[in-house]
Amino acid sequence: MFGVLGTATALELPSELGIVRSPKGRSMTDRPDKTPSRVTRVGIPIDALEYQRGVTDAEADIAAKSYRLFCQTRGAWGDFFTELMQQRFAVHVVHTSDMTTYEELSHQSGYNDAVVAHLDNQFGAGSFQRACDEVKAYREAGYRRWRESEAKRLDSGPKGEEDGAGLISSG
Repeated sequence: MFGVLGTATALELPSELGIVRSPKGRSMTDRPDKTPSRVTRVGIPIDALEYQRGVTDAEADIAAKSYRLFCQTRGAWGDFFTELMQQRFAVHVVHTSDMTTYEELSHQSGYNDAVVAHLDNQFGAGSFQRACDEVKAYREAGYRRWRESEAKRLDSGPKGEEDGAGLISSG
């Protein structure tokens, strides 16, 4: 749904948010065969060292009261998400690309996990998920409005003529 970078999450973030998150309750240590112990939401291996570096970087930023979230956000809902995070939590949203390395995704996943845990500790359990739910509702409402306006536009077009989209209506 959303474009938040990351891994599967216990918070069930809308996929459009693209926020890098990891599953809860799993070890971040490498397995004996040196393959990563987890994969991201998009199937990219987690680099345990980069993940931990992300957590450490986030902890330092949290202590300095200057932290961020890494997200793939664009469009009206992305602007809404960015403003909501800034106003509600004083979090700066860093717009990320899907063209990246698994090390960078791992770092961002660790960073975001630490920041979301901090937000839930500071603002109450589930506060970050509630904000994501608001973004999802905003996006769905916008999509509904667009579909309704398109249906009205197509229904009100002249019959038997081009409807503006290059289609000939039959009727």
